[in-house]
Amino acid sequence: MKEKSERKILVLYTGGTIGMHREAEKGPLKPGTAEDLQKNIPELEDLPYNIEWQEFRKDGEFIDSSNADVEYYNQLAKELGKAQEKYDGIVVVFGTDTMAPSAGSISYMLEGLKKPIVFTGSMIPAIDEGSDGPKNLIDAIHVAAKSGNE
Repeated sequence: MKEKSERKILVLYTGGTIGMHREAEKGPLKPGTAEDLQKNIPELEDLPYNIEWQEFRKDGEFIDSSNADVEYYNQLAKELGKAQEKYDGIVVVFGTDTMAPSAGSISYMLEGLKKPIVFTGSMIPAIDEGSDGPKNLIDAIHVAAKSGNE
């Protein structure tokens, strides 16, 4: 394992396809947790940053991003604003169905912040062969760690 840099990165897990898992080999996909996602991408351990994980839920549940409402976005923006004080960069793991408008809305809500917030997700669950999830998440962490505050 590489020596960790001073960069402190938050990965805020909101759910999405990237973290879906199956309870049985051929079973239906179900929402997973941040811990599940970390276990499915062992390469995360090799990244040279201090990475902390948090989960963001509405009323105790992960929600489909297409069901996010104004209250959800307000709570998410508040959480991200607080995190800016503690971290050098933030990665938001989010559903791809609404990622572009969601990231855009958050960027307007948090206008003027000096630290990067990077949204990422995947079209295929990280547990499946050929998934874009592991690379997307690793690349997002690198961008969050190296952008805006060097």
